[in-house]
Amino acid sequence: MNPEFERYLAQLDRAMATRPKAERDDAIREIASHLAEAAETGAAPRDVLAGLGTPRALASAMVADRLDRPGQTPLDIRGAVVASSFLAGSSFASLLVVPLLGVTAVGFGLVGILSPVLGIFRTFGASWINIDFGPNNPLPTEWSIPFTLALGALCLGVASLAYKALRLYFRLLANGYKRVMQPL
Repeated sequence: MNPEFERYLAQLDRAMATRPKAERDDAIREIASHLAEAAETGAAPRDVLAGLGTPRALASAMVADRLDRPGQTPLDIRGAVVASSFLAGSSFASLLVVPLLGVTAVGFGLVGILSPVLGIFRTFGASWINIDFGPNNPLPTEWSIPFTLALGALCLGVASLAYKALRLYFRLLANGYKRVMQPL
């Protein structure tokens, strides 16, 4: 086959990348047979391709033509309902999940970093820093560094878990969007 025809078919395939593979393959076969017939008649490749238009325009026309055929619905109602439900549900969940995990990661991360610093300051004379286990039950000054290091490690662990959960949520959300929006 002519190299110009092959490039055109590759561009057409990319232009129809969002369509189901079977539909893309049918379209490519149909246009390839048209190009082969034109080549057999001796038509100039540029003239044939100019008659077809750009690959993007042809892809749009083929999709529109397929939807106009009897028995074809322009929109898969089930897919639209699933997509709408997913979008609404994920938007509402994101209003709760993202701020909660984000604030948890940042807040516990800051406490994890600052608490050992304050423990060191308290150990070396910052009497204004109070660490109490309850009313009238202060932490002995010599325990400030070990206690705040343990507290800091615990807080950094919670911050890390919240951050990983937030990343996982975004990854699941992105995969969900790809899966739900693909058929539309």
